[in-house]
Amino acid sequence: MKRIQALTGVLLTVIFLSFFTQKSLAQDKKIVFGKEVSYGKYISDTGAKDVPVNWINVNTAPDTWHTEKDILICSGQPIGVMRSEKMYENFILHVEWKHLEAGGNSGVFVWSNANPPEDTRLPDGVEVQMLELDWVNQNARDGVKPPVAYVHGELFGVGGVTTVPDNPRGTRSKSIENRCKGKGEWNTYDVVCIDGVIRLSVNGKFVNGITKASQRKGYLCLESEGAPIHFRNIRIIELAPSSKPFLSLHPQNPHYFMFRGKPAILIGSTEHYGAVMNLDFDYVTYFKELEASGLNVTRTFSGVYVEPAGAFGIKKNTMAPGPNRFICPWARSNEPGYANGGNKFDLSRWDENYFKRLKDFLTEAGKRNIVVELDLFSNIYDTIQWKLSPLYFKNNTNGTGKISDWKEVLSLRHPELLAVQERMVRKIVSELRDFDNLYYEVCNEPYFGDTLALREWEDYMTSIVADAEKDFDQKHLISNNVANHHRLVSKPREGVSIYNFHYVRPPKTVAANYHLNSVIGDNETGFDGIKDATYRREAWDFIMAGGAIFNHLDYSFTTDNEDGSFLVEKGQPGGGSKALRSQLKILAEFMKSIDYINMKPVDESQLRLTGEGNKTIRALGKDGFIAAYVCRKDTASGPIGIEINLRSGSYKITLAETTAPSENVAHIRNHPGGWLKIASDGYFEDLAIKIEREK
Repeated sequence: MKRIQALTGVLLTVIFLSFFTQKSLAQDKKIVFGKEVSYGKYISDTGAKDVPVNWINVNTAPDTWHTEKDILICSGQPIGVMRSEKMYENFILHVEWKHLEAGGNSGVFVWSNANPPEDTRLPDGVEVQMLELDWVNQNARDGVKPPVAYVHGELFGVGGVTTVPDNPRGTRSKSIENRCKGKGEWNTYDVVCIDGVIRLSVNGKFVNGITKASQRKGYLCLESEGAPIHFRNIRIIELAPSSKPFLSLHPQNPHYFMFRGKPAILIGSTEHYGAVMNLDFDYVTYFKELEASGLNVTRTFSGVYVEPAGAFGIKKNTMAPGPNRFICPWARSNEPGYANGGNKFDLSRWDENYFKRLKDFLTEAGKRNIVVELDLFSNIYDTIQWKLSPLYFKNNTNGTGKISDWKEVLSLRHPELLAVQERMVRKIVSELRDFDNLYYEVCNEPYFGDTLALREWEDYMTSIVADAEKDFDQKHLISNNVANHHRLVSKPREGVSIYNFHYVRPPKTVAANYHLNSVIGDNETGFDGIKDATYRREAWDFIMAGGAIFNHLDYSFTTDNEDGSFLVEKGQPGGGSKALRSQLKILAEFMKSIDYINMKPVDESQLRLTGEGNKTIRALGKDGFIAAYVCRKDTASGPIGIEINLRSGSYKITLAETTAPSENVAHIRNHPGGWLKIASDGYFEDLAIKIEREK
């Protein structure tokens, strides 16, 4: 482990203590209390049995909770929660409760992740407040009592969860009647939670509610907060799940995503885009490896574009199916003659087996919380690729595609071919209308060949995707692939929410296009050797610059090695390995550990590098918190030097390895304000740093 030095005028030495902690959400002993009641029991004569509810202690003491006959007793000490064993989405909760002391405080959290931070000890979710009536008297400030609405069943989002209150008191929703009873008396809450909407009945009357909760599935958490409280007759009726909100831009910060109720950054290590079109590729095994690696995005092509074996020096290329192993949106005809074996295609008929495979691909990805980027088209690049496409006139029975110059295939110059392309887009969009884990990229690399014609055609096809979805209740995000490396997009493109780039090193395109207020992605890597370090650095550099998609092109996935075990050798156009995927997982976990939704890129007025050999530093920050990434030159071996402009106060500094899941922590006490210097002895390739102001 490395040593960190902090200097504030005079050199101070801080030794980092190594720790490998993993917070556990559960203790071995469970409390069984309450019943999950079958909805079917009320609407049919099924005789379904009630199921006991298991509760798991999250961060309270072993003796905080216990049962006596039909009563669940909470001591109130220490502050914390216990959670239900399972998550709930749509449900009705019946709970009866009473405080034993004047001014007692408690509540139940719904739709919670049940992972409370150490400083607050309470989780995220929507809190259904349970306060004893004297609480307002005991918490007066300067003789002014809090509103009495506090103690009659307020509802409010916590831990970053947002809601729209029915009866606003700031961001909280207050009850329209004061119906709660005081200490020693039982209160009854019926809490109806459906699709982001909550309605609260207090002692027999609905008096409060919220809508548009940003988190709509999670654990139930019972709260211990300083005073004893009793619970009884907990009943949970689970209802049918809602249709899932599609992947979207985050409403608070559109530089990032919202996916399945949570903020999201997409980090992946994807096969070479042939998982659907190549019938020999086992995508279930592939998805299992992505899931085990903590990755959440893949990229695949529709089948309009296909490659010959050996293209670009790729060994065992998934986008070069063997003879008769290629499948695409169009059905095969009865006429032999496709260039890579088998019958020609009939562009007037769809291959339902293709759409079945495509939808199963999305389903299997969705089971593992993996987002699919579906590229509808790709640049053709050369005549040899054009002559393998189903659109090439010799490969179909319709005579469509009699074009000698491949640079005219993706243009508006040939109405008959354009009509075939448009019909395919509308068919795919129609078939995939219900998938929440999908976004469309119109075309891969539309910047080789006749770029003006490509740009015009790309705008047109973007409008076709949007028009095909115009009557859908939910709409998928649309991406344009802008350029390799860097290009300024001066103003937002109509219908486009994601701007993807390739080979983004350094990531100056993020800052250049930040004004678009949309996601900036680096969705293909390569052509820079095969070393893991090269692509690990590209990932960290890009994400810490403010990007929201990093998708490494991983050549260790092949039709014989869907688990990513193929050994990538020198001469391949890029890298890929299990080791690299494990390093990308560290990046993914690091980003989950910070509140990036409320952060933005930090400039040199707040953070800068010093010392020899330090190459780049990227950082995201908000008031009182900075997350940074430092990359060194390959030949550097001296200490790191960082200067950070901080307000006065005490700070916790965490150094995280990028190649192994380990962290070192030190504390800076009573920093007077201004530039804080940090130095670390020893060799490293790159490091991640978190600097947090302590209360």
